[in-house]
Amino acid sequence: MISLEQTQKLFELSLSDLIRNDTELILNYSSERSLFVCLASYLEIHLSRNTKLDGHSICVNSTNYRNEETNMLLPRGRVFSMNSPFSNTCELSLHGTSTEENLGNLILIKIKNKNDTLSDVSSDKEELSAMTGGLNGSICYALGVYIDLDINNRKGQYLYFQNGQELEGPSQFLIN
Repeated sequence: MISLEQTQKLFELSLSDLIRNDTELILNYSSERSLFVCLASYLEIHLSRNTKLDGHSICVNSTNYRNEETNMLLPRGRVFSMNSPFSNTCELSLHGTSTEENLGNLILIKIKNKNDTLSDVSSDKEELSAMTGGLNGSICYALGVYIDLDINNRKGQYLYFQNGQELEGPSQFLIN
């Protein structure tokens, strides 16, 4: 298991790579799925370079009315899981494959654009709170991250969630 600080650092390094290398993809905001696939790739790179984690999966999941799912393997055998293109919500998670309850579930990430509805934003934040607090018997992640993109102004922010609570104010970033 890695520390909360290491998990935050892995996320921040991956987000920096996404902003630096995939600016056009972010600004075109074709879909959350596309951004998550890139972010998952960067997270995989930083995991392999900076940790000795074994037995963890990076998954991109999107929920849809057809409930269809496909799987792809990322390097080193990690599973990339994505549902069909008819999605209405998307998330990226890094979790353990251990059968012990809540062991190794490191990070759950949600992304929204400023143009998304307030109910979508609220729903994602409520889910991050529940999934980091272990509420209602849910799997408990050590860290939740909510990314809010303001494409028109070429900036964004992210919020951390831990133990069911939103941590200190948002961290801002520019999309250049």
